[in-house]
Amino acid sequence: MPMDEMSHPVEVAEAVTDDAPALADFLLRAWRAAGPDGLGFAGATDEIIAEIATPASLAARIGRDGRRMFVARSRDRVVGFAATRSLDTEEVELSGIVVGPESTGRGVGTRLITLALTRARSDGYRRMIVRTEPSNGPAIGFYQGRGFRARGSAVERVGETDVPLVELVTDLAPG
Repeated sequence: MPMDEMSHPVEVAEAVTDDAPALADFLLRAWRAAGPDGLGFAGATDEIIAEIATPASLAARIGRDGRRMFVARSRDRVVGFAATRSLDTEEVELSGIVVGPESTGRGVGTRLITLALTRARSDGYRRMIVRTEPSNGPAIGFYQGRGFRARGSAVERVGETDVPLVELVTDLAPG
């Protein structure tokens, strides 16, 4: 990537319905770059990604049913994405965070998770959880560096695959 692209500022905001086509394009690009063996995509298949990464599917979920989505842009191009979903009145899950390879190491993930945490606090949640594969050391280190701690393990069914996960949690008390 040319130096001027790397130095361009990144803007992070809560997604709106009009963002759905750009988010769908970004998620498909991220999937193609990572592939089925990519960290964070355990159990996903082309069919699963094709189903969830459509503008209609994303638009139907933006801001609905206790969900929030966040988008990071550089030069009007989506370079990162995060999503949360309510689990109950006290706990919210960071259900997805993806940063494109061209933007890794530029603080995009930190800005996305900071906004997600801020919105979860303002919504009155007490805790945020995130789940990832036990082998995903970079993600675990990223979350721990932002105050998350290991809470246990879980298994999630993705398509036809049972995916073992580690669960991390952080308290959302103000201050």
